[in-house]
Amino acid sequence: MCNECSNENEADERWQELLKEEAARNETAYYWLSFADTEKPVGQRFTGVIVTEALGFIHAVDKTHKMGINPGGEVLGDAYIPPAGINEFKDRLLQEAELRERDLV
Repeated sequence: MCNECSNENEADERWQELLKEEAARNETAYYWLSFADTEKPVGQRFTGVIVTEALGFIHAVDKTHKMGINPGGEVLGDAYIPPAGINEFKDRLLQEAELRERDLV
């Protein structure tokens, strides 16, 4: 969770600091979160994408975890300008087939 942190307590404290920093900016955006399980064989590591609206990347990851839709593992993400129809697929785990069907990849 935190490369500079020496223990879980420090990582939790850093997570809370980042949440506060994002909240202070008070700017919401959509985030594209891509998940992978590095324990799986190459070619099978991708576990899905979640598009969500949040105050920042850390808030987006935290939100998906609290919603119970975060599949765990490694996550990469960035702000995302969603296409029309975002409500049809936001805030849920999208698999590769659906991403292709919707022309999102």
